Amino acid sequence: MTHETEIAQRMRGMREDCGYSKEQMAAQLSMDAAEYEAYENGQSEIPVSVMHDFCRLVGIDLTELITGSAPKLSHISIVRKGQGVGSKRNAAYGYENLAYNFAGRRMQPFLVTIPPGDGGEMPVNVHSGHEYHYCLEGRFRMRIDHHEFILEEGDSVYFESTSPHGIQALDGKPAKSLVIIV
Repeated sequence: MTHETEIAQRMRGMREDCGYSKEQMAAQLSMDAAEYEAYENGQSEIPVSVMHDFCRLVGIDLTELITGSAPKLSHISIVRKGQGVGSKRNAAYGYENLAYNFAGRRMQPFLVTIPPGDGGEMPVNVHSGHEYHYCLEGRFRMRIDHHEFILEEGDSVYFESTSPHGIQALDGKPAKSLVIIV
């Protein structure tokens, strides 16, 4: 069984435990039932933004959905370089959760690796909350609603993540960004 299949199975179990039908969960996540069912059946990649909103609805930590275990630490959590919990759940980006083992987090910090784009259409995410991006390495094009701009190393942006948003690395090289979702 693949890691992606395990996440899909956990979603199904948690949804059922909370008494939601597939249709009700899809409505809560602002998507059609067929799209949600494809995620839950492991037929489509589940974007991190969908997993994040799903976890808020069912009252669990994102770490529990991704790993099957709830975070345990409550005072200090150190995550060494390269040791965050990764999720390649969106074909466009690689996510590494930098505080996966801290219980009761009020934010979700990620190291996001953005592959180079071809300048064409970029994948778009929409989810509840606010989002902060700090460009650590490389350059990337970002679109929020109808606004588009370039972020370079040291640049940052904070925005309402209910606005459609997407990122795409430039210059034929991957970019890295510290992303915090609140």
